[in-house]
Amino acid sequence: MSDYITTILSSAAVSAALLSAAAWLLRSWISQRLTSAIKFEYDQKIGAFSAELVRIREDRTRKLEKLLRHYERQIEEFYGPLWNMVHQLYVCNHTKSEIIPRLPEDKAARVEQYYQNTYFISIHDEIRQIIKTKLYLIEGAEMPKSFYAYLKHALQERDQRELFQQCKVDTSFLPGAPWPGRFHDDIKNGFDTAMKRYEQCLEGLKA
Repeated sequence: MSDYITTILSSAAVSAALLSAAAWLLRSWISQRLTSAIKFEYDQKIGAFSAELVRIREDRTRKLEKLLRHYERQIEEFYGPLWNMVHQLYVCNHTKSEIIPRLPEDKAARVEQYYQNTYFISIHDEIRQIIKTKLYLIEGAEMPKSFYAYLKHALQERDQRELFQQCKVDTSFLPGAPWPGRFHDDIKNGFDTAMKRYEQCLEGLKA
């Protein structure tokens, strides 16, 4: 009888040990499955997040590169040439104004004609051509008032001069449109703004 009881107790102990081991294995398996599932989901989210970051960075880079090209064109094709030509006009006009008062009337007229033919006419033609063909590069939604004032000045001066030279029509009764002082300032402000934004885009691309 005691052997029978011992056998039963031994069997029970073995069964308990086996059940305990099975439970431990089950818990380990479940834990590993959960860990794997969580890791898989985490890896997927990390991958998606990384891909989104790459997409955002690429979009940002494309936008900055597009803006960079726009500001380059503003500087190289619009504000830069205008700035240069306005300064040529100022230099030429200053030199002319220093010479003419010291000459007799007939020679002063010839000097005036020299500067018109050599500098002023061609420079004004170039400025009008840039405004005509590159106006879409101007900073802001509207053309500044000084640009309209400049065109009035340049076109009226050209037409009155040609009417007199070609048609012998004296229009001196019509006062000339004055040079708009703000024209120089608006070009400079546009040039400075384009340069500043160009530098900001370069810095943004380096970041």
